[in-house]
Amino acid sequence: MSSWQFGYIDRSGELVVPRTLRMAQRFEDGFAAAAPFDRDQFGILGPTGACLVEPVLDYLGARSNGALAVNVGGQWGDGRVNGGRWGVVTAEGLVIAPRWEDLGALGDGLMPFMEAGRWGYANLRGEIVIPPSFEWAGQFVDGHAPVAVGGRDRYLRPDGSFAMEASFERASSWSSGRGRVKVEGQWRLVDGQGEELSEGFDEIWPVVDGMAQVRRGDRVSFIGVDGRLLTPEWFDDARVWADGLAPVRRGNDWFFLRATGELLGPYAVAMTPNEGLARFVPRDGEVGFLDANGAVAIAPTFETAQGFTEGLAPVKREGKWTWVDREGREIAPPRFDHAGVFGRDGLAVVRVGTRFGLVDREGREVVAPRFDALDNMSGGLARAQQADWPSGPRTPPAAWVTTPAEGLAFRGFDDVGASDHVRAILCFEPTADEQTLARASRIYNLWKTAMEARADGANVIVGETWLVSYALALRLTNIPDPIPALHALVAELVAIGLPIKEAVFGAFRDDPSHPREWNMLSKVIPAVPHPDDPRGSWWFSTWDEYWDAVWSGDRPPASESLQHLRAGRWNPRTRTHVFDERIFSLHHPTVRIAYGVYQDQGMFAPPATIDTGRRDAVQAALDAALASTFDRSRIWVFPGNQQWRPPFVMDRDWKHAIEVIECRGRRGYYFALDAAPLLHDVGPEAFRYREPELMGALARVIEQTGLAPVILWQRFGDPLNLPSMAGAAHPMNPSFYLIELWEP
Repeated sequence: MSSWQFGYIDRSGELVVPRTLRMAQRFEDGFAAAAPFDRDQFGILGPTGACLVEPVLDYLGARSNGALAVNVGGQWGDGRVNGGRWGVVTAEGLVIAPRWEDLGALGDGLMPFMEAGRWGYANLRGEIVIPPSFEWAGQFVDGHAPVAVGGRDRYLRPDGSFAMEASFERASSWSSGRGRVKVEGQWRLVDGQGEELSEGFDEIWPVVDGMAQVRRGDRVSFIGVDGRLLTPEWFDDARVWADGLAPVRRGNDWFFLRATGELLGPYAVAMTPNEGLARFVPRDGEVGFLDANGAVAIAPTFETAQGFTEGLAPVKREGKWTWVDREGREIAPPRFDHAGVFGRDGLAVVRVGTRFGLVDREGREVVAPRFDALDNMSGGLARAQQADWPSGPRTPPAAWVTTPAEGLAFRGFDDVGASDHVRAILCFEPTADEQTLARASRIYNLWKTAMEARADGANVIVGETWLVSYALALRLTNIPDPIPALHALVAELVAIGLPIKEAVFGAFRDDPSHPREWNMLSKVIPAVPHPDDPRGSWWFSTWDEYWDAVWSGDRPPASESLQHLRAGRWNPRTRTHVFDERIFSLHHPTVRIAYGVYQDQGMFAPPATIDTGRRDAVQAALDAALASTFDRSRIWVFPGNQQWRPPFVMDRDWKHAIEVIECRGRRGYYFALDAAPLLHDVGPEAFRYREPELMGALARVIEQTGLAPVILWQRFGDPLNLPSMAGAAHPMNPSFYLIELWEP
């Protein structure tokens, strides 16, 4: 079970349906589909929250005009439901028991159904009105439905007769007395007799308010119901036509296109009208509203705004939200952190801090903000989430391998907020059973729904990569409190017994001090620095300048070089490059870590005398520390990677040895490590190198052997593998680390 489960509340805020649902739809037409947490099937709830249909439905199909298609016994594959039988649910319950092979959307009282591979039409009593004889059948709209007969499309009437003699390569849904048909590879508008009204286009959208958007190549325009272009000009982009206006874009400028062909603008932003008023943003201005004639109805004085619904529009001013009426009057002073649109029930969802409640049309509180996610009222009920947030410490279990070691309790995360990019990788033991994994997936989906609500619809909210029974890699942006939110998710996954073996958490923040362009391939966003890391420069004019900074002063050289450490892989599925995650800047409380090693251009000679016993003791400590840190029984390795082994210490001749070196009278030890064993690979879209763990192992060697508390290091090799052919999978060309430890 999960505290993130859905329930339904009434206008008083009381739970009418307990929080026991993993999935819950909004109430529409007097019913809602819902699924209990531990059931794969769906049921149907009635207007009071009572059960209309027990949870025996496997899939939900098209919903239109108060009817929902439901499937029993089907299987999901190739982007659709295959097999099983389809029936129909309305507010009266299961009005047609599952009996047909497929079902379409209800229109004009008829629903297309398929039986024995042929399509026909039935009414909501399950009576066949038009026998199944078509190769395909679409929804009836205004007495017309597209059907396929003999490889051609025609328009059908509800009595089973054809609306016109003409047939077409393709026919799409009817709208506003017009059909959209494909003739000789081009889409055209036709009237009720099948007469072509327009020239051909690559695409025609449905007619809305007397206009239809059309596309030719990558340019768009509009035609009227007469099929004529509204204007000879073609645009780079357009939004939906409504109330006599359509937003269109020319280059970076937006305009409003009127039915006369006149353009209003330019503007920085133009949005589709709602209830006769359209949002616009002047160049270098704020948000206002225009009427259908292009006159300013409400001055552009808002930071942002939503469209009008039920006569009111949510607007943001001075960092807080309220609503304005059509005259621009605020119904209450701005005081909410977010405000939604009003529904037909006269209530709107508001957010105060990270909690949601409901207010009336005067802005008065009806349901106090206490929910983690809340929908608008619909039919007297609203879907709600109210989780039990953990109050205990965020430190990870001792059995986990965690980076950073403090887990989510890491002090570097204390000020992480909505503007930061947060990462989490949770790696599972292969002992995870299917039931636990199913519960984990449901908990995650419930949690994600609540997170998206908290982000108020901001872009790039939550992304994930599930590797079935292996790992979950998370990316969060625009979440107001990402670290407590991650803690809440992890706590529930632990509570159901998900066998997490390794966890990695990181945060990234734009930093003007770092160059952001790298190889012109990726915007580089650095990891949040460790709070105790003084982080000096990573660029020095001479070796002597660098060497002095290593051994003296409060600000040693930077522990890493952002640009030099980027590694990448090719993801053939998305055909994009994926970059490794640095997690956070390298830091150790007792050791100065500096990025850069001593290489003396061929004069890299050992000292005149070498204490072989001391050298061998350092190497033995090094081997032991690496073996224990990267023990396969301790850390998570991508399943099936049988070749994995701990990092191997090498000298310049690739032998298992370390070399004794000397620089400015100080003796040290030089060695190389193969980078591949430090790869923490969690799939095609997430990987990193275990460099924080490596530095921890080296710090233990320093402590055990009495070496100076300094690590010089560098990763060499081609940092980015740009494959010559798509499908190259390994993240990088052969690469290795050079590391130097020094005597006091």
